[in-house]
Amino acid sequence: MTDHHNSGTDFQEHARQLFEQASDGFVVLDAEGRILEINRRGALMQGCDPTNAIGHSFTDFVAAYDVERVRQNLHQTWTQQVARHSSIVLARADGGRLVVDVSASLVVAGAQKRVL
Repeated sequence: MTDHHNSGTDFQEHARQLFEQASDGFVVLDAEGRILEINRRGALMQGCDPTNAIGHSFTDFVAAYDVERVRQNLHQTWTQQVARHSSIVLARADGGRLVVDVSASLVVAGAQKRVL
């Protein structure tokens, strides 16, 4: 029984390491589009520290002219469970801009639904 529990813990730790060390930016959002988790690469792309992004709306990091499109993309993800969109412009914390392609999926874990 202990071995099974440890292997589950090991898997969770491994999954966390993959998330944090990925070369792609990953962001986990709630139903309102607030950032619940963000990996280092995602924060780097947004020009901020990961802990500073938590709790903010993802649209806080999007260029003003792309905010409505991002909201529509988020709605599409919740209704169709997946969305892929090109050339979303991030408004970085340092004032710069970064064009990104977004692939979003609805992830269900128990009773919780999140967008990854």
